[in-house]
Amino acid sequence: MSLRIQNANSMRWAAATFALVLVIPPIRLATNGDKPDATERKLVVNLVRVINTAELVYRQHEGNGSYTDWSNLIVSPAFKTILTRFSTDDAKLKDVNPSASEILPGWRLRLTVSEDHQSYTLVLMSTTDDCGYVLTTDEGGTIREGSAIACRGKELTLRYH
Repeated sequence: MSLRIQNANSMRWAAATFALVLVIPPIRLATNGDKPDATERKLVVNLVRVINTAELVYRQHEGNGSYTDWSNLIVSPAFKTILTRFSTDDAKLKDVNPSASEILPGWRLRLTVSEDHQSYTLVLMSTTDDCGYVLTTDEGGTIREGSAIACRGKELTLRYH
């Protein structure tokens, strides 16, 4: 292949790549337009803290070194005590309905405990947010915040709590 043909091919590839860059919109990680306001965000972060703390206390005092599933956790003295304590700082925590499909209006919770009961994963997701706003945590206690990758809008912001 001659140098002239190679240069022509290189120029075509460069032109095609440049055209694609102009035509295809950039892919962006996005968050929701209906992200919870500061008051609601504080409420759901506190709810996740309640559950993390209740799991830890349950493991240390009631569970013989094991975490428990949701149905056992919500009837444990640990959960009730910790929810009451946190409710003094955030009265809306009194609206928590642990046995409802939405633990708080607009919020669905999923708690998955490993088979050996040595770990758990908690996901608290908004049912009203088009972008799937979510808080997640595990036995390590770090709370993570995020939303769906495919959502269009503002850039994704991850926060650790």
